[in-house]
Amino acid sequence: MDRFAHAGGHYIACGICVKAKGVDPDSLVDNAEVAGTVQLWEWIGDDCTATFSF
Repeated sequence: MDRFAHAGGHYIACGICVKAKGVDPDSLVDNAEVAGTVQLWEWIGDDCTATFSF
């Protein structure tokens, strides 16, 4: 995770999932943000981008 962060990577945590599971958003790693599909697609833009969902 450190290499990913140092390479500029960041995580998007599903806002619905965070709320449903009662996760404190402040407990996420520094390079993570709570967002939804709109923010994900805005971030992806028109470029080819790999995303992971699990």
